[in-house]
Parts: sequence; C-alpha cells; structure tokens
Amino acid sequence: MPAHCPKFAGLNRCRIIVERYYFTFDTMARSRFVLLTILMFSISGSLLAQEVWNLERCVSFALENNLDIRDQMLSREQVEINLEQSKMQRYPNLNSNMGHNYNFGRAIDPFTNQFVNQRIQSNSLSLSTSMVIYNGNRIRNSIERNEVLLEKNKYDVALVKNQIMNNVALAYVNVIYAYQALRTAQMQDSTTQAQLGRVQKLIDAGRLARSEILNLEAQQASDRLSIQRASAQVETATLNLKLLMQMDPNQTLEVEIPRVDLNPQAPPNDLEDVLRKALDELPEMQSARTQLAVTALNEEIAKAGAMPRLSVFANMNSVYSESRKETFNPRPASVEVGYVEGSNAPVLRDVFEFDTRTTPFATQIKDNFGQSVGLNLSVPIYNNHQVRSDIAGARIGQEQAKIILERTRNAIRSDITAAYLNMENAHLAFQAASESEKAQRESYEFNEKRYVNGVITGPELQVNRNNWTQAQIEKDRALYEWLFAKAQLEFYRTGKISIR
Repeated sequence: MPAHCPKFAGLNRCRIIVERYYFTFDTMARSRFVLLTILMFSISGSLLAQEVWNLERCVSFALENNLDIRDQMLSREQVEINLEQSKMQRYPNLNSNMGHNYNFGRAIDPFTNQFVNQRIQSNSLSLSTSMVIYNGNRIRNSIERNEVLLEKNKYDVALVKNQIMNNVALAYVNVIYAYQALRTAQMQDSTTQAQLGRVQKLIDAGRLARSEILNLEAQQASDRLSIQRASAQVETATLNLKLLMQMDPNQTLEVEIPRVDLNPQAPPNDLEDVLRKALDELPEMQSARTQLAVTALNEEIAKAGAMPRLSVFANMNSVYSESRKETFNPRPASVEVGYVEGSNAPVLRDVFEFDTRTTPFATQIKDNFGQSVGLNLSVPIYNNHQVRSDIAGARIGQEQAKIILERTRNAIRSDITAAYLNMENAHLAFQAASESEKAQRESYEFNEKRYVNGVITGPELQVNRNNWTQAQIEKDRALYEWLFAKAQLEFYRTGKISIR
C-alpha cells in the first residue's frame, strides 16, 4: 500500500490523539482507554483490509455492475420470449368475437330477409379456432432459429465478460505501474535529499563551492514536480479503472500491489496449441458460428414463403336481433269481412288475436346456433417478388456471416500471436533494461564519488542520475508490459485472468 494513502494519514491522526490524551487519565480510565484504542485500531485495520482491492475483486465488481452485461441479459430474456412464442405456433389458436350493432334506415331484416325501414338492434357471437398443418416448415425452422439465437446470446454474454476482464486487467496493470513510477520518483527525491545533506557538509568543510547546493535544490524541485506528476498519473489510472468497473468515481479505491516475478521468462513454445484451443472454445468464435447457423435458417424460413399453407379451422356462431318477434296471449275475436246484399247486415269471421314481443335473447342464441369446420389451402402465385427478395437477402446475410467468422478467426490469431510477441519482446526489453539500469546505477555511484572529490561538476552528476532514473523507468515499463502479456496468454490458455 502506498505510503501517501489517505487512510494511513487517518491512522496517524488516531495515533497522535492516543499519545496526546493517554497521560491525562487515571489508572482505571487509562485501562478502559487502552481497550477502546485497541478495539479502534482493530476495526480500522479490518476496514483497511476490506478496502484493498485485488484484480479478482475488481473483475468481479465490474462483471456485476457492467451495463453491457445487463443489456445482454435483457436481450436473452427477449430471445427466450421469442422462442416460447414460436413454439406456441404449433398449437391451435382460439378467439371469440362479440358485437352489438344498431342499424338505421333501410336495411335487410336478418330473419325475414325483407327490406325494412326502422332501427334494428342486434348482437353477434362467435368462437373460432384454427391450426396450421403445413407451411413449408416455417414454424419448425423458426423454433430452431430461436434456439440457436439463445445459444448465441450465451456466447455474446461470455464475450462481453472476457472483454471486461481484459480491459480491467490492463487498467489494473496501469494503476500498479503508476504506483511504481510514483515510488521511483519518491526514491529519487530521497536520494536528492540525502545528497543535499552530504553536499552541505562538504560545503561547510570548504571542499565544495556553495553554488553546488543550488544545483541540487533545483534538482529537488524537479523531483517534487515528478512526484506530483506521478501522483496525478496514479489518480488518472485509478479513475480509469473505476470507470471500467462502473464504480462511483468518488468512492475510494486502493488496489493491491501483487508480488511480481522480477525475472520474467520467455513465453512457452505452445502457440499452435493455444491457437487451436482458442479457435475452438473462445466465445467470439462460437458466436460467429452460431450466427452463421442463424443465417442458414433465415434462408429456409424465407423459402417457406413460396410454399403452400394448409390449415384447419372450426367456428361456432349465433345472432340476436330485436326485429324477431313472437306471439303470446291468444284470444278469440270477430272481424268484419263484408255486408249482406240488400240488408247490409255485416258478415263476421271468427279469428284469434295475439300480442307480440321480441323473442328473448337466450332463445334466439339457441335457435340461431351454427357450426362450421373445414380446411384452408393458400397457394402463393405472385407476390411482387417479395419471397424472392427475402431469399436473396437471407443469402447475402449468410455470406456476411461467413466473412464475420473468417474475420473473427483472423483477429484471434492476430491477438494471440501479438500477445506471444509482446511477451517475448517485453522479456528481451526487460533483460536489456535491467542491464542498462545496473550499468547506469554503477555509473552514478562511481561518478558520485568523483563529484565528492571534485573531479566532475554537479550538472554532470545530475545528467548521470537522470540517465539512471530513465533506465529504472524503462525497466519497470518492460516488466509490466511482460506482466500484462503473460496475463493475456494465461487467459487464452485457461480462460482465467490473473496477475502474479
């Protein structure tokens, strides 16, 4: 953990408070205070331990909070819905229809089939079902396509997770590299500070001119600026890591500085094995293959548009109208039909009179109940080239999927080969940088003695020290480049991301 960490500053303030107030208590109160202080530091230490984030925890947090993964999971739910809906197409549907109508003016009475000129209120009821028997295997292919899309979504989710893991790992390496650069800058500042003390003693002894200390003070100011820049780089790298993790930028994040192998090795000679495994198992390859299968099924579904469609249907229906009347309450009556010639006596005929009313709803529904069942065959003859266009579009999509598959294969080969080369180059660069750093350190130590003896000037010594500093930076850069390349290769080899 870096020494400049704000949490350490908080613990230092706690220590000062303890030292300030410890001797103001009596023996009993002092004992209670000691117990409370121990408890406080135990809790603080526990919190500190909990807030140190290693790479695995950073990756886990990023996977739990990444918006792209959430979006993929929602897409998966949509594909599951589509799959369920396509499966249900194999079963009959069932629909009901109810209508309440008013006819005004001249209309046909549905019961007498005669024209009437009055308002008629009517109701219609129906229940129908139908089921597709054959439609060119469109339903079966749609089900299979949605199953493949569901499998593809699984690989897409894994692909997003892999990208997140690699991005977080790179950002994590940048953070610890920034910390190492800060540590190097602090060490250089400490070296300058110690040299200031030695030069001051030599000046006091009359062995060096006072102007020599001005050069060191200028160098110290430059060192402090380097520390400030390195601290800013730490903050920037940490912020980038937070953003990748979808973490609140204001939340404190202290990363674990892992133990790093200071003797980087060359990559193992198993490039072809790793390539073979990656091309078989990596989710981007699996996703590209399933997309190719989807486009093949799309073509079959498009071809079904040119095939006949056979379905069976059944229907039940009934109607009600207020124009239908029925008679009730019959009673005898006499009707005058003429007169007797000569006497003009009326001639009567016995008849029955009735009252009328609209036939009840239930009676009409029962009396008008009808059923139908049958087959429906639809044969496409000409549809403005719609089916032909759909088939051509599906074939183009299939060719594009083949290109994507080949492009993905080439990208994986390129990425893995580049990771091997990066690891090899970083290994060689580290060896060269280590030799350079050793030589520059020895040169600085030798010239420091020459400077004390007045053989070289202060500016000449500073040039030598700056060369040593640059060699240290190059060595660290090569080390962390090797570390990330090694992590990438381990990921391609095992599917796990780790920096050790």
